[in-house]
Amino acid sequence: MGFLVIAISQIAGESTARGDSAPATAGHADEGDLADIYAPPPPTPEQQEEIKGLRAKADATLASGDFDRARREFEQILKIAPGDASAQRDAARAAQAAGDFEYSAEALERAHHFEGHKRDPELHYLRGEALFTLARPDEARREHRIAELEIGDFPTDRMEKLWLARIYARRGFYILADQIYDRMWPDAPAFDAEVGLNQADAHVMNEDWDGAIRVLGRYLSRDPANIRAREMLAWALEVKGDLDAELAVRQGLAVDAPTGSNLNDYGRALERAADYPDARDEYTEALHAGAKDPQGTIARSALRMRLRMTPELAGAFSARSDSQANALRLQAGLALPFGERHAVSMVTWRDESRGGFPSASGSVTGLGAAVQLAARGGTSLIVGGDVRYGSASVSGNIAAGGSVPASDRQIWRAGATTEADVPLGSHVQISVHGDYDEQWSEAPITIQEGGTVDDVTSHFFLFPRNRRVLLDAGFQLRHLTLAPRIGDFEPHADQALFFAGGDVVLWSSPARILRGEFVDERMLRRTYLNDAGILSYRHYQLFTDSEPSFQARVALAPRASIDNLSMVIRKVLARGRVGIDVRGGGGYDNERGRTLSQAGLSLLIAPTWSSRIALSYDMSHETATGLSGTLHTGWVTYHADL
Repeated sequence: MGFLVIAISQIAGESTARGDSAPATAGHADEGDLADIYAPPPPTPEQQEEIKGLRAKADATLASGDFDRARREFEQILKIAPGDASAQRDAARAAQAAGDFEYSAEALERAHHFEGHKRDPELHYLRGEALFTLARPDEARREHRIAELEIGDFPTDRMEKLWLARIYARRGFYILADQIYDRMWPDAPAFDAEVGLNQADAHVMNEDWDGAIRVLGRYLSRDPANIRAREMLAWALEVKGDLDAELAVRQGLAVDAPTGSNLNDYGRALERAADYPDARDEYTEALHAGAKDPQGTIARSALRMRLRMTPELAGAFSARSDSQANALRLQAGLALPFGERHAVSMVTWRDESRGGFPSASGSVTGLGAAVQLAARGGTSLIVGGDVRYGSASVSGNIAAGGSVPASDRQIWRAGATTEADVPLGSHVQISVHGDYDEQWSEAPITIQEGGTVDDVTSHFFLFPRNRRVLLDAGFQLRHLTLAPRIGDFEPHADQALFFAGGDVVLWSSPARILRGEFVDERMLRRTYLNDAGILSYRHYQLFTDSEPSFQARVALAPRASIDNLSMVIRKVLARGRVGIDVRGGGGYDNERGRTLSQAGLSLLIAPTWSSRIALSYDMSHETATGLSGTLHTGWVTYHADL
């Protein structure tokens, strides 16, 4: 709209210079026409003098850029002479510049009637622009087509050239528009803001971001201080995904034109660059600079950045049950951000389990720490480790004729984990996770049997810029080991799981987001919940090779070929204080002829921006990793920013 305002202001000056102060009225276009008996009487000489003074005042106001007041002043002329076509079109022009496109479209239609439907490409061009903004494209194209025919293929008037180029751009013919604009550029080092910025906008409206960046770069090489051109360039770079270049442009704007809008935009760019302290400062400065924030979005952003850089404490309790064992877990954690975007975390936990065959009870107590290092472009690396003490008491079944003697075990173990996420351009991301001698806590029976895991998991994600669709393919390789029993040395199993599929975001409302900035249960990555519906499909191929002694204690499917479809619906209520996550799905294992099912519900309550309570329940029948039976899991967690 900014470019339309430039044209409107210049048109106003030209129209005033060549227009008549006397009103044009319907029914007087042709001397031979019969008079319109419903037309208002022409103004008296005294009224004509008054109109002349009002017009001079309104024209000056329009040229000054006070468009609302200019429209009201033109309306004063229309009260005296309702059929004044010139006043109608100028009122429409002022309304359009002020953003009142409905008024503009109607006033231009009246002006066209009052001037006797004569040739007037300017009027049809302006009315077409208003109708495009009002999302009435068919009417808009008709108006622009009339303007195009009235202008002709080879206009000589400057404004008609600009209108015709804009019409071509609206129709998607931005190469034709370029041909007109390029001929209008003055010789270097001179520049023409109206030509350069309208040409850039022709590429923007057709989502030709490279073309827009090229035109803006050419223009800014001649007029490097132009604020509007730099704002357009920053926006095009943002859409293109060139974060480094966008940051450089927005930083300059924040210094040279520290408006609330520019400071807020720079804060958004810094947030996407994971420079949270500076993003917090820019959001705060935007509010101090008077940024319009009727919904409180900027204030919330400043608060989010502040909370993202504060220590976070969490506590959790969970209960799980499968067909073989039960387990309880008590967990506490601390996340401490440092630097621009890094964090260190510590987690301690205790698992208590009962079950298995023969009956046993046991516990695992652990203490882990990890550090997360993140780069500005989204690349991150997590490195961590833990120490664990596990104990168990197995009742044995010798007396019942079995082969397992009674035994006790106490084991100290240490494990390590690493995880890397690497974006490759704007459409691809690779994630790799590895564990060495970590606790295998996938189910109560794996905890009960003292399971450990060495694994590598990799994901390859492919997505368009808006991320409405996400394709996911990857693999997981695992070496699983159980704690030894008397006469049974650490039985093991090897697994290879391959998967491919995708997610489709059916709807999403990023503005409706649950309060707060909190990490996941590993105390590593930020989690969010906003209104959304996501449909997912995955195909799994599983291959398992396990020793008989392993299979006797934890049964894993030797082979599986699974197709699984699932759905997640998330809803935020009570102005961001309450969130609900409902999930469910089902699948079929073509190898074993078994049906899989999953269901879950989470209720999240954020009474303040710095605290959150979550209650969750999940049920899964059969799994893609080969575990049989039905697993029930319940969680209660509390997170607080300090």
